[in-house]
Amino acid sequence: MGRNKPDETKSALKDQKRVRLNIPAVPGEGPQVEVCINGYWTVIRRGADVEVPQSVAEVLRQADIV
Repeated sequence: MGRNKPDETKSALKDQKRVRLNIPAVPGEGPQVEVCINGYWTVIRRGADVEVPQSVAEVLRQADIV
């Protein structure tokens, strides 16, 4: 049976270069930011230094979150 899109995306993201970032905590916003790429969800805590795959960082930049 073939793999589904989220599994393929998870595998591709795992192999990507990691980018270190910190999404600032913003009053009135939730404690985390969720990013979905091809059905694969990534949850990132605000106010913490984290390393994410390059594609996740790009989505956050395009959304003006970082």
